[in-house]
Amino acid sequence: MTTRKTSAALAAALCCLSGFVGMVPSLEAAYRVGSTVVNELTGNWALYSKTLPGH
Repeated sequence: MTTRKTSAALAAALCCLSGFVGMVPSLEAAYRVGSTVVNELTGNWALYSKTLPGH
């Protein structure tokens, strides 16, 4: 599932890297994981600014 934000990034990747079959799925997965982590960190910054996640 792509969103409007990821569609532009994927289109750019397809334009330049169309020869790499796994590039688009890997970019999509990286965006999903990375955005989840960033949203968690920024949403709970009061906690994470003083303590590392998991500690």
